Amino acid sequence: MERHGYINIPNTLSFIRLLLVPALWVLAFLDMPRYVGIGLLLAGLSDALDGFIARRWGMVSAYGSRLDSMADVSVMISAVFCVVLLMPGLIFDHKLLVTLWVLLEVAAIAVGWIKFRRIANLHLYLTKAAGVIAYAFVIVAFIFGYNEVLFYLALTALIAASAEALTLELLCSSVDEHMKSIVHAYREGRLF
Repeated sequence: MERHGYINIPNTLSFIRLLLVPALWVLAFLDMPRYVGIGLLLAGLSDALDGFIARRWGMVSAYGSRLDSMADVSVMISAVFCVVLLMPGLIFDHKLLVTLWVLLEVAAIAVGWIKFRRIANLHLYLTKAAGVIAYAFVIVAFIFGYNEVLFYLALTALIAASAEALTLELLCSSVDEHMKSIVHAYREGRLF
């Protein structure tokens, strides 16, 4: 990655996304799910736009990548918080599936930390797809209302993505953020 100035369009978009997080929490506490959904939609659009601009205009930097990741994690944690606060039935009516996903996710984090001395943070295809589907579900649920098919699709994708990450961490002697999938890792001879 090349080093560019800290103040540029992609970094500004990531910073604005970080500033949006407290607003999402306030809107959730004020019981304004439609506005939370709109805020999450804006955050998602800014995430897509900052990455596109950074790559297209050659503004990719280690600082920008860390800022983008910090904004992404903050928005995702906020989205989960908003779901728990505004739609607790989603969690409590599907305890078994939600617990399975959380346990797989925690196990993947723990294995990465113990085995590799860091959180692996794999950017797998399935992880990206699951994130997009789950994010779409949350936005749709807040703006238009609960969609059962999209909910089960999102939860299934999240479970599968967490299981793939955990499997890779258990079977690989080393991991990097740019691993694509368990199939790619197998083809590259990285398993076992």
